Amino acid sequence: SFAAMQERDSYASSWFGAVPYQRESHALVLEYLGEYDSGLSVQAGLRHAFNANFTDATTWNVGLSYPVAQVGARLHGSVGRAVVNPSMYEQFGYVPGTYAGNPNLRPETAMGYDLGVEWGFASGKGLLDVTLFQQNLQDKIQSAGRSAVNLPGTSTRKGVEVAASLQAS
Repeated sequence: SFAAMQERDSYASSWFGAVPYQRESHALVLEYLGEYDSGLSVQAGLRHAFNANFTDATTWNVGLSYPVAQVGARLHGSVGRAVVNPSMYEQFGYVPGTYAGNPNLRPETAMGYDLGVEWGFASGKGLLDVTLFQQNLQDKIQSAGRSAVNLPGTSTRKGVEVAASLQAS
């Protein structure tokens, strides 16, 4: 698949005399989805954003899954890079005496991966999925007193996600 996107954001505080702000970006996107006779499924995506207010950014992701019929499981994993621009409120928000946006904020960038296994049970009516994940975030945006700032260093998120479902009837 191929896509071309345009996004225009606008923001104006409801406070008297507030200045309206606008941001615009364009992006080109490629995505591949494939399922092969072996049971292997592949998903790959690439996106390049042309930002008027921030540095242009390229993000990507790759995901794979593969059934292991002998044990009734499916192995899955993914890896990718993401960039998230500050919200309009974080960047330009204003509430007198309470909050002032930070026009110098940088986008957050994240690199993450996950690995997991999914098991079917109860004659195909149940599913249990256990996934390990980790994400490293740079330039994390956080509220700081009466504004928002980019935190220095790397913010790491990691853990285990467990999901289960059972068809009741």
